[in-house]
Amino acid sequence: MTEVSKLMRTNSDGTESQVYPETHLEAVVGLDGYIATHGGSGGNQSAEVVAARGKYETLGIREDAQDNAIATNNSRLANKADKTYIDDYLSKVSYVPETVASLDELKTKYPNGKPGLFVTADNGHKYIWTDGAWKDVGVYQSNGIADDSIEDIKIKRDEIRQETLTFVPGVARKSNNLFDKNRVLIGRVIDTNLNFILSDNDDYFTSDWIYCRGESNVTIKTCTFIEFADKSLKRVSVITNASNATITTEVPFDASYFRISAISKTDKGSLNINFGKDLLEYESYDNKTGMAQLDKDVTSVLENVPENPEKLVYGKLSANLFNSESADNQVGKRVIPDKGKLTDQSDYSVSHKIKFIKGLDYSFDKVVFYAFYKDGGDYISGGSNPVTVTAPDDYAGYMLVSASNVNFDKIMVSQSSGVLDYESYGAKVLYNQLPDAVKDKLGVSRDISETLEVSPSYDESVVGWGVTKFDNIISAHDSITGSSATNQFLILVHPGTYDDWSAKWPSNTTATGYLGIQPKPYVFFESTDVEHPENYVLRWDGAAELEDGQTLSGKQAMQRALFHLAQNPRTTQIKGFTFDVKNCRYCLHIESAGRGAGNELLISNCVFKWGGNPRVTGFNGAPLGMGISSGESVTIENCKWDVVESVPDATAGHNNRWQMDAVKFVRPPAILKMVNCNFNGKNFRMDTVSTADQTDAFDEIHLLNCRNINRAYNGLQGSATENNWKADVRFTSIKVNDLNQP
Repeated sequence: MTEVSKLMRTNSDGTESQVYPETHLEAVVGLDGYIATHGGSGGNQSAEVVAARGKYETLGIREDAQDNAIATNNSRLANKADKTYIDDYLSKVSYVPETVASLDELKTKYPNGKPGLFVTADNGHKYIWTDGAWKDVGVYQSNGIADDSIEDIKIKRDEIRQETLTFVPGVARKSNNLFDKNRVLIGRVIDTNLNFILSDNDDYFTSDWIYCRGESNVTIKTCTFIEFADKSLKRVSVITNASNATITTEVPFDASYFRISAISKTDKGSLNINFGKDLLEYESYDNKTGMAQLDKDVTSVLENVPENPEKLVYGKLSANLFNSESADNQVGKRVIPDKGKLTDQSDYSVSHKIKFIKGLDYSFDKVVFYAFYKDGGDYISGGSNPVTVTAPDDYAGYMLVSASNVNFDKIMVSQSSGVLDYESYGAKVLYNQLPDAVKDKLGVSRDISETLEVSPSYDESVVGWGVTKFDNIISAHDSITGSSATNQFLILVHPGTYDDWSAKWPSNTTATGYLGIQPKPYVFFESTDVEHPENYVLRWDGAAELEDGQTLSGKQAMQRALFHLAQNPRTTQIKGFTFDVKNCRYCLHIESAGRGAGNELLISNCVFKWGGNPRVTGFNGAPLGMGISSGESVTIENCKWDVVESVPDATAGHNNRWQMDAVKFVRPPAILKMVNCNFNGKNFRMDTVSTADQTDAFDEIHLLNCRNINRAYNGLQGSATENNWKADVRFTSIKVNDLNQP
């Protein structure tokens, strides 16, 4: 028998403590376990009993623990759904969803939920009850669009416009392959000795021109010659690749297009041309424009281009130098602006190399980091959150820009002194490139026979002076004779400020009738960059030559406007100008006096800068004056108003009664469209001049996506007793709308 004077007790947490039998009798209960562990004999305690106790002090304690575990498991099982419960629950679920008017009605009808699927009629979404709340799980179902089911009337009005058309119209993914095997010149080769000349040679073919402005490198599977050209298709450089092997070359900074010549036996069906330093796996050119996704009527329009690419006018170049589709763009990286190195960052991307011209201003939108580099790759400078930055003066090279992945495809990098509105990369199709069917859809058809150019820098030394080259718009217009629907003229105006109206019609002139340009039929006025009308200023202060204290009479002011569109037919367009006018009748005067049936007029991308009539007695004037006749269509789109505070109205106008000699069974309406215009807080006003024979049809006003209109209203003039205009107002912000709507 072992004598014990003190012993160790195992506690419930696994630790041990020293105790004395005299004071801790309960410790004796675990004595045999302690002896078995630390040595000695446990008397009559068997090894099986020791093993059965396990980590517990006694068998009783272990049995209590087992009972507790069994009770816990039974409790958990009691809370699980058995087969009977599941069968009962599923029997209550309907395979047909229950429909309610709205989510609010659903919450009211079943505040504590209900098994099943519920559809709200107001938005077509389906809801289920989960986690104590009604959860929106998306649109329940919708009908697909059947083949040949989309009609013209289903397309949003004015959604298709000249400036929205590009060579890459589609929603489909753009092909990496830039080579179109269906648009080549067989038997022609780039002549390395002559500028922009293709020589006859049956051993070669030459590709169409390919847009490349702002790109850094291009890789071609096989070719013999590569020709780069600027935006005017004037040669920049020619490269000879005598081996006809795959070649990668840098794009010159001043190049906008390139084309290649390859030997005639080349398999055009496998020829790949792509941006970047590596030749990508071949894919067809077709999905670049998404032709497979387009209806046959649309593809026939897009394919209706001249067969000879040399004669194709490629349109206005995009101002955006960044190509979101470039193969050289890198996802998951960004540029470190103060070092020029790239670093990994999963939520950012870095652009392809964007060429810059030293010393010029570049503007950025959506760019977070940027850096300039020499052509050889040496870092120059960089920064964060750029707006307008002047490129380094001492070097030509390239830049890299970074943005978050969310904004990467929205980056705008332009060679400009201010941030420009976003436009996609590529060349934009011009109006006169469109097939006649599309022109008819757009409203005003153009088929230019001759272009006259105007620039303040032109003088007698310029070839074509006085014939096709002029230093002012008035002289260019005066030179035109015989304009008609089949002999149309374009007056193309270069940047500058033109104030020739004062010289032609000074304040003290005794001339009678309208003073200002009265456009001849089918003469079109257009700036060389309609997206920047601020660079093309047409200015006239009708009182400029008066002495201090003198004023013009109301009659004298009413003679004056930059343009009086008062001829019939007078189909024309005026695009891309700032009208800077005061002390006149209007900036622009539209008036066909009831004889405008068939006329189509477009005023686009213009700024109406109206200084009021501070030196005119008895006549207030307005920025834009309109008298629109039955059967006449006038469209004012993408225009802005910059008007002195004292003048409340942006427009002053009226309809005209039917005065044509031919009798119409139902008089056609006068149509006025104001599209995507910014009224800058001024009023829109259009009045009625009504007679008895003008009540058989309503005239139409369409305010489409116009902004910042203070008040829109109709007035009455002359003998009018009721308003004859009906207004269609969509997507517009008008503080006070008094228009007569259908």
